Amino acid sequence: MIRKVTKQRQEEQLLEWPESFYGVKDPEKRKEALTARIAEGKEPEENQLRMELWERRYGGKEKNSGEIDYFIRAWMSLRYIYGNRKSFFYGRKMKRDLAQVRADLCLDWGEEPGSLKEQLLYDELFHMGNCYIDLCLSDKSYSSVLMGMGQMKDTTLHNKIGQEIRETLYELPREAKMERAFRVLTQAVTDCYNEKFPNSSVRLDA
Repeated sequence: MIRKVTKQRQEEQLLEWPESFYGVKDPEKRKEALTARIAEGKEPEENQLRMELWERRYGGKEKNSGEIDYFIRAWMSLRYIYGNRKSFFYGRKMKRDLAQVRADLCLDWGEEPGSLKEQLLYDELFHMGNCYIDLCLSDKSYSSVLMGMGQMKDTTLHNKIGQEIRETLYELPREAKMERAFRVLTQAVTDCYNEKFPNSSVRLDA
């Protein structure tokens, strides 16, 4: 029996490097493309670092590798921290939690501006930002209004996402005095948002 190939699958098969890695959301397909590139001996230093980031992001050394996006989970932790930052009882542990999120996102890779590690981290965080924004766009509960009785207009939804990014990557690090620690994440997600929504009324500038 000939299996039907979807248009999306056909497009993915036609992608060339590095789009075959950064232009695909599925973790295992990304790993397949990267593994093939490594086997070809292309960009050995860059691709070994990309594989290290892949393993850190998707739990490469665990049995369920590829099933959990730990970068997205870290983003959700940032949203939780932002929502609870004014709590008297939580305030004392906020910086500890922010430090853990920073470690989960490999932000120590961005401590040397202009380095190869910083560029590869930026690329991966840009990819993460794109995945998260697309999740928001496709999530009916995220875009619902009036207790689920309707859906937001596109412009309203885009602005909501932009405001969330502003809160998470501008207000929160500023209040915690950790702007520099989150610099690469802020730049990557900001660039991703501005590229996807160039006409948004929410302007982000890292």
